[in-house]
Amino acid sequence: MVFSPDGTRVASGAHQGMGLPDDKVRIFEQSSGRLIRALEGHTSGISAVAYSSDGRHVLSGSWDRTAKLWDAETGKVVRNFEHGPFVLSVAISRDGTRVASGMHSVGSEALVQVWDTARGSLLHTLKGHTGNVEALAFSPDGTRLLSATLTGQLRSGTQSAGASYTLSSHKTLFRLWHSQQTEGKFSRVAGIVH
Repeated sequence: MVFSPDGTRVASGAHQGMGLPDDKVRIFEQSSGRLIRALEGHTSGISAVAYSSDGRHVLSGSWDRTAKLWDAETGKVVRNFEHGPFVLSVAISRDGTRVASGMHSVGSEALVQVWDTARGSLLHTLKGHTGNVEALAFSPDGTRLLSATLTGQLRSGTQSAGASYTLSSHKTLFRLWHSQQTEGKFSRVAGIVH
């Protein structure tokens, strides 16, 4: 669940498999708890939701292997982003031009994908996590993307010098990706374990 940027609304996702009535994203009035809108379109449980910085859009990730960008006022799907694995985490850049989705690990690797919101096209597939990507966040200027897993493996460095470490005493791995402004590509900069 997530607050709208102005704090007046809350968006949350449901998962019918967890005893809830359906697989919808719901937007509530924060002050009263009144349901404003139910966003219908996912075919399996909602694993993550995020608001755009202007409050006009909600992004949802689902076990149905999609992420959906919704118009928060009309409840209509603006973009549908298809994935292979389950989508566990989502984020929207502050300027709204990109969305990111973190996935359930398949085999030995989990992916982060970055999408162009205007065209709905895949811009980047970021590799390197060995566990489910549970959380994502863009930096305020949109040049960096943090991704986190619950594994104890740390891969850190630049493209030219990426080292790999296993830290068994830690539970969460944060990975920092940096956008090369001239090429619009992301490269791994650092790993931070907490």
